[in-house]
Amino acid sequence: MIVAYERAGLVAHSKRLLHELKRPDNIPRETAIHILAGAGRVEEATWVFRQAVDNGEVKDIAVFERMIDLFSKYKRYTNVIEVFDRMREKGYFPDSNVIALVLNAYGKLHEFEKANSVYMELQNEGCVFPDEVHFQMLSLMGARRDFDMVETLFERLKLDPNIHKKDLHHVVAGIYERANRLNDASRIVNQMSDEGILR
Repeated sequence: MIVAYERAGLVAHSKRLLHELKRPDNIPRETAIHILAGAGRVEEATWVFRQAVDNGEVKDIAVFERMIDLFSKYKRYTNVIEVFDRMREKGYFPDSNVIALVLNAYGKLHEFEKANSVYMELQNEGCVFPDEVHFQMLSLMGARRDFDMVETLFERLKLDPNIHKKDLHHVVAGIYERANRLNDASRIVNQMSDEGILR
């Protein structure tokens, strides 16, 4: 409704609705956060979210996920990490989409050690990642030019029966190509052929 009011030129109605959403006596804060985030009202959603978390009013993991998605969409990577930290403090276990957004945020902030720490911590807690999360971690290591870590993770993932091996080899070869390490890229492609993965 906020966006609809604004598009129709009903700015006063939009402002009134925004004001009502920021007052806890009118509507549950979790609902207000979903509405504000859905309307792309980053500042208002942030304010309501912080108030709600500080007062212990956020009980639904979907609220944290919605805020992480909102901040990621608007490239507010520090805020992505803030929400993720609060989410973990509350004992919530993130899904793979949230993990991917958080790893991306750490990468954009050049906080590669923290990205690796979160990746390892969640794995140790029993989180089973989809291939994309592993591939994102490989890409972050490549962006950092930590090719020893790329190789270590690559070798470990090759042994994982759940990983799509062809995609894994393509991702690692691409990392080496972007780093202008063509011999390494060629080695990875040759491994595909040697291991019968090209089929």
